[in-house]
Amino acid sequence: MTAGIGHNRPPESANAWARHCWTRARAELVGERMPIEMVRTRMARARELGLSFPQYRSILLGGGRDVTAFLFTCEGLHLKLRRELEMPAPVREKLAGIVRTDLVALSPSGGVPEAFRAELSAVAGRDFRAAGAEPEVHASWSEQRRAVRDLIGAAKLPAQSVVMIGQGRDIGWAEAAQLVRFIPREDYFEAC
Repeated sequence: MTAGIGHNRPPESANAWARHCWTRARAELVGERMPIEMVRTRMARARELGLSFPQYRSILLGGGRDVTAFLFTCEGLHLKLRRELEMPAPVREKLAGIVRTDLVALSPSGGVPEAFRAELSAVAGRDFRAAGAEPEVHASWSEQRRAVRDLIGAAKLPAQSVVMIGQGRDIGWAEAAQLVRFIPREDYFEAC
């Protein structure tokens, strides 16, 4: 698969000239030294998102855009699916601290996404913008891509600025949908 216009990924199988052009453009973009005001601004934004500065910097360098949304899986939110959803207090507290970023979620397979979104918003104490059904366990790569892309498309979010928080198997969904980054829940919700 070839990257489209405006991508920020290195050329995968390009000739030496294309690699040189990419490397030079990247160096011009990043520069040798970043002004301290820019570093402080980015550190503040990383705190707003609940990310470490290296995580946030990696997302900016990888996608070239600020994070516009977090896409959570049920496992990513440490949800316990019983008759009612249960969310650990530290997860709820971390979600409460996220500012200027949308929250979306994948609902459990076989569930009703809108009902799940409403219940999740109530349990989290934060409004989740949208929810969509997670891909089936044995879904093909294209079905996984479609499920995640349908959700972020319905929420009008660009994939290049959506970070998925999930657990092991969920990384394939993020890769299939070409999201900017996948962060394991253990790394995002360190205290849980």
